Amino acid sequence: MIKSYLTIAWRHLTKHATISLINILGLAIGIAACLIIFIYVDHELGFDKYNKKVGDIVRISSLIHAPESDMHLAASPDPMADALTRDYPEVVAVARLEESPANIRIHGDLSREKDFYKTDQSIFSVFDFSFIAGDTTGALNRPDCIVLSKTMALRYLGAVNVTGKTININNRDVLVTGVVEDRPVNSDIPLTALISADFSKSGEWVSPDLFTFALLRPGTELAQFRKNILGLSTRYAQPALDKVDAKEYSMEFIPEPLADLHFTTGRLGDTPKGNKDSIYIFS
Repeated sequence: MIKSYLTIAWRHLTKHATISLINILGLAIGIAACLIIFIYVDHELGFDKYNKKVGDIVRISSLIHAPESDMHLAASPDPMADALTRDYPEVVAVARLEESPANIRIHGDLSREKDFYKTDQSIFSVFDFSFIAGDTTGALNRPDCIVLSKTMALRYLGAVNVTGKTININNRDVLVTGVVEDRPVNSDIPLTALISADFSKSGEWVSPDLFTFALLRPGTELAQFRKNILGLSTRYAQPALDKVDAKEYSMEFIPEPLADLHFTTGRLGDTPKGNKDSIYIFS
């Protein structure tokens, strides 16, 4: 019986070849379009979800109230990290990331990389990294150390097991202390290398110049935490603004969930963002 059905179907296809071809092509194109849309939506909604603690990580942005107009910056002041860990028990760890584009010299050839960031050992307490060579222990607790992504290690050193080797960055020889798997492409901050930094000499509260990510204790209410850190403005930021004769200015610090950052727009100095409206349309 099945054979007879197939025979009838084949005769129909050959008899109406043009119409059948159009129908088959239309079906194939429709299925392909659905698959592409599914992959796109899944990619966009999956930003930063590879972090096991994604639900407890927030970025602290800075809202500057000025006489002319408000400015919302993705960055926050350097001293923010120390204040968070010192003043707020709901904060488990804080990581600072400072953009540090690098000029890399290998055998006389000079290359430029943009996704290098200065940070310190605390980065491993906030974000997940999968080490191929070396480990988190002391990887960034000394000056002039670097943890490379797999792609960077292969590109400039030709292998992944390169701990103990040096690489010339911005005319300084830095020691490779680890190599990690590449970050997924749907990562809000595409880290390709981590350079050790000394943040002990914190900068000024009036200068939001680096990204600050805080890991909160599980169960911390974001709305309550936002209210709690209002004290940072009155205790630290406002006195610093008054000191530089900027009394007409004020600053507010806003915790933004890592899980939402890819669709959080309107922040100055931020990483490229997605369009949530297009996700709603396609899904």
